[in-house]
Formats: sequence, C-alpha cells, structure tokens
Amino acid sequence: MPSWRNRLPQRERRSGAAAPHASPAASPLTAAAPFQTNIELKKLVYLYLINYAKSQPDLAILAVNTFVKDTQDHNPLIRALAVRTMGCIRVDKIVEYLCEPLRKCLKDEDPYVRKTAAVCVAKLYDINGELVEDQGFLDMVYDLLGDSNPMVVSNAVAALAEIAETSEMGRRVFQINTATLQKMLAALNECTEWGQVFILDSLALYNPSDAREAESIIERVTPRLQHANSAVVLSAVKVMIRYMDMITSQEALKPLYKKMAPPLVTLLSSEPEIQYVALRNINLIVQKRAKILEHEIKVFFCKYNDPIYVKMEKLEIMIKLTQERNIDQVLMELKEYATEVDVDFVRRSVRQYIDRSGWTYIYVYIYIYIYVYIYIYMCVCIYIYIYIYIYIYIYTRRRWT
Repeated sequence: MPSWRNRLPQRERRSGAAAPHASPAASPLTAAAPFQTNIELKKLVYLYLINYAKSQPDLAILAVNTFVKDTQDHNPLIRALAVRTMGCIRVDKIVEYLCEPLRKCLKDEDPYVRKTAAVCVAKLYDINGELVEDQGFLDMVYDLLGDSNPMVVSNAVAALAEIAETSEMGRRVFQINTATLQKMLAALNECTEWGQVFILDSLALYNPSDAREAESIIERVTPRLQHANSAVVLSAVKVMIRYMDMITSQEALKPLYKKMAPPLVTLLSSEPEIQYVALRNINLIVQKRAKILEHEIKVFFCKYNDPIYVKMEKLEIMIKLTQERNIDQVLMELKEYATEVDVDFVRRSVRQYIDRSGWTYIYVYIYIYIYVYIYIYMCVCIYIYIYIYIYIYIYTRRRWT
C-alpha cells in the first residue's frame, strides 16, 4: 500500500514536509487534506481529523490552514464541510482561528453554507460563549431568521434555541418579534420535518399580544396536525394548547377540539414506543383540556398484546375521561382487566373499579371470592370428568382384549 509521503509532490518529499514518521495520524491530516480534490475522500480525512483531535489537540492545529482554504473553495459542499468540521472539533486553541472563516460562511451566497454555519455557531458557543458574543455571531445568526431560504431559517431557530438553553441570559438570547414571527411561520411550510419541530417548539414560547393573534397563529399551525411525523404533530398540539389559554370564546374552541382529536388518536396506531410517548403527552393534554378526547374513550381500552407500560398509561387516561354517560362501559372494561396476568395492572384496575363504582372493599372481596370459587369448582369438575373418561376407556379396552 503506498504511503502518504509518496502521494506528495516531489518538491515536498525533498524538503521532508509531512514526514510519515512525524506522527502516525498527522500525515493524513497535513498532507492528504490540502491535495484532495475528491469530496468523498475529503470527508473521510475530516472525519479522521474530528476523531483524532480529541486525543491530540496540538497536532490538530496543523489543519487550520486547510479549513481556511476550504471555506474559500468554489464548491459550496466543500465550504459547508469545512465549517461543519470546524464546529465539531472541540479544541480551545483552534477556536480563535475559526472566527473569520465562520463569519464569511454566515454571509455566504449559498444557503447550504449559511444553514451549516448557523449550527456551527451553536457548537462554538458551547466551547467558548464569550468569544461568540464578542465577535457578534449571535446577531448574525439572529439576522438569518429573515433569510429567504426556509432551511436557513429553521437552522437559525435551532441554533438560537440551543444557545438559549445553555446561556445565562436565557430567553433574552432568542426573542421573537412580529417580523421574525412571520418569517418563521412562512418557513414552517417549506422546511424539513425536524426544522418544523424546532420552529414549533420556539413558537410555543412566544406570547401573543391578544386572542386574535393567537387564533391567527393557530390557523397557520393547524395543517401540521396532518403530518406523518409524530414529533411534528405533538409540537403542533403543544403550540395550540399553549395559545388556547388566550381564547375565551367557546365557539372558537369547539372547532379546534374536533381538529386535534383525530391526529392524537392516529398516534396510538404506531409502534409501542411511539404510543407510550404519545400517551404521556395525551395524559397532560387531558388534565388541561379533557374535552378534546371526551368522545374517544374507546381508543384507550387496552388490547391483549399491549406492553404493560402502554396499558398503565391507557388505564390512567381512561379514568380521567370517565363521565356519567360512559361509566358503565368503563366499569365493564375494568372488570375484564381483573383477569389479566400482570399483578400490578390488575391491582390498579381493581382500585379504579372500586373508586368508580362506589363499592366498599368488603363487597369487592366477596365478589372476587365467589369468582375464584366458581373458577376452582369448574377446574375440579373438568379434572374429574377427564379422570372418569380415561378410567372407563382403559377398563373397556382391557375387557375386550
């Protein structure tokens, strides 16, 4: 296999630049990266650099010039690759060399480079927050909220939201005004599903000025309820629940209840893991807005093949949705749960049955005793019947033989 030294120009080999014996890992970084024209090979070299910089940060500084050069490349994929790698290298000594290339990438003409640079600012803030604030990167990312490309807007929202969680300034880092609100709502229909999640989560933190503005935002968010991604649906529901507090008209709330119920019910036909997450969110929704699912109580009846953690959540939600008109149906369902195998589930079902039916404990114990007695009696009868049948069969066979 040819060495990295043989791939260098002859002049470089004479001068001894990037000698292989300098370091087993420094050679690919300092020699291969500048001369790679294939973007796939460059990705491999940069990936190698990210992993190697954790153990040898001093040698990783040798690749700084490569980053600066690649941020000026004519290919936007290479420029984005360089700025993404800069954000992934968590070395304090390199940070100060990356400020100027990052500033250029935030103003790049290509939207792919701008959206990558916005995420890089969040990663750089985690390493050195003071440097990011002093260099004015937060203001530059905030300006990207008004970008014409929806992908850039969604990444800028994601970066500012992440910075706001770790910054001492908190929400002051990311304050939504009327202008940025309209830009975010416009980008909501065109960005990717995870970009929609970031935008919706940020909208949930916004305080509308009045009920009319809240209704307007809800109207723009409502189409997200039909999305195939469950995360987008739950984020849209969170925004709507948050803004419903400002709407006092019951006539305006009723259509919203009808629109929110079907998407939440659809989530319960997914995998058990997604069902559990959806049920945990539905449990919180029911505590605040039980009217949304008051006609969908049958959906929360437990199936025989449901995992135990799903059954527990369904049982809790079902009890919260119990009303006078469906109490008989719920009691019959709880009665069936008393024959389940899981002890904890049966115990909770019996307790809920007692609370909802108004029975005293003595009546429940008598009922269970009679039920168990009849069950044992039937088992004994079946056993005796089988024993007699076998005995008669053996006796008759011996007699004829």
